[in-house]
Amino acid sequence: MIKTSTKQEQAKEHQQIEEDTGSQQDELYYEDLKQELNGLIKEPSFESVKKILSYSRTK
Repeated sequence: MIKTSTKQEQAKEHQQIEEDTGSQQDELYYEDLKQELNGLIKEPSFESVKKILSYSRTK
């Protein structure tokens, strides 16, 4: 028997997938920002400061 999912079930699955990928993107975002900050501490430069300040979050 073939299981057909309702629109509500599909929406719930889609939302869960979005949440999962969102948290992965957040981790990558913060990891990248952390590396940039660590680099800035070791070797301060105007370009590094500009790059850090240009980080923006959109959701």
